[in-house]
Amino acid sequence: MKIVTAIVSVFLLHVSATTATAQLHRDEDGRWLNSRGGNIYGDSRFNLDADPRYNLDADPRYNLDADPRYNPFGD
Repeated sequence: MKIVTAIVSVFLLHVSATTATAQLHRDEDGRWLNSRGGNIYGDSRFNLDADPRYNLDADPRYNLDADPRYNPFGD
């Protein structure tokens, strides 16, 4: 049981560290971009699926595929 608790603790620490650094920001045109300046869901000005306020999958805090550090096709 202690091993499972330790594994869960390490996973939670990794996820919390990842969420602190992997966030989207808005550029000067109002588009939501990840840390490398891209968004795998397209242009958030015209596509609500690319806007993390409406689609949690577009937010790298909740979806590692949207994070360019873990997905080479993330940009």
